[in-house]
Amino acid sequence: MYHSGDAFHVRALKSHIEQFDFLDDPLDVALRKLLMDVALPRETQQIDRVIEAFANRYLQCNPSLFISDGAFLFTVWTHHCSSFQNTDHPYILAFSLIMLHTDAFNKSNKRKMTKADYRKNTGLPGIASEVLDVRFFELIAIPRSCPLIGRCSASTIISSLPLSSS
Repeated sequence: MYHSGDAFHVRALKSHIEQFDFLDDPLDVALRKLLMDVALPRETQQIDRVIEAFANRYLQCNPSLFISDGAFLFTVWTHHCSSFQNTDHPYILAFSLIMLHTDAFNKSNKRKMTKADYRKNTGLPGIASEVLDVRFFELIAIPRSCPLIGRCSASTIISSLPLSSS
């Protein structure tokens, strides 16, 4: 489906992704739903086609999420954010999540992305840096075996962790 940019393959990819219902799903949950069914290819152009199709479908399911005339509850990370005027946001955010995950868990990567790097790389108008901090923390700092994963919000998990002595 994503191996070629020709019209047939683009339509096939779009048709497949349109089967997903991302209505009211946080962006990271919607992305996980997609990736449980669609394996990402290795080539950057192919990944780009999949993420672009995903972002378009996400916007179809949540048309007012990224275009708003006031503050609203941003369901990607359940934090208040400013209004969005750019429909590229879901594409950029989804791609940044994939890049952060790849960076964090690639054993041959010797210089891991810091929280400051992630903020700088992903900073978008209307998205508070605290939102990116929570995303970074959820992906990097919380062990995958944490029993709280999926049961409560990141802020609950953060507040339940012991304070560092340093």
